Amino acid sequence: MSDDALPARARLRDVSRRPEPVSRRLLASWQRSQDYGVPIESIEPAFSGTDEQESLFLECGREVLSGLHETLSNEPVSLMLTDPDGLVLNRLSGDSSLLRALGAVHLAPGFAYAERMVGTNGLGLALADRAPTRVRADEHSPLSLCTYTCAAAPVLDAVPGRL
Repeated sequence: MSDDALPARARLRDVSRRPEPVSRRLLASWQRSQDYGVPIESIEPAFSGTDEQESLFLECGREVLSGLHETLSNEPVSLMLTDPDGLVLNRLSGDSSLLRALGAVHLAPGFAYAERMVGTNGLGLALADRAPTRVRADEHSPLSLCTYTCAAAPVLDAVPGRL
């Protein structure tokens, strides 16, 4: 692929100098982010509110995250649950400085983190590709998320395969 055909994010990060090649999934996400018109520098996710109706998914997700959070409470990590559209429903962390930093980039309940809204990020890519995902710090687009690494996995309804 010629440099001119690469998404702006790939040219900016000079992917040819990376120790390992950039995955096709990541390149495709960078291209979609560019096509959606998501700025590279920083983003302003849409606030959709936190009045999510209680659901079995939210109740079960909250219970699973709470149990996992107990085992990681002294680690600098945050656990989140989103709906199929990337709306953050729940966020847990025992690290107050991390919570402040995530708040500064609006990665909090009520904000939409779908790829279409904020560009390449772990939550958005997992939802877009319906596959477990890891987006390392320098792989995020926009640059305002480049201090975070995100691992995410979609939750699929086993029978209809719905996200």
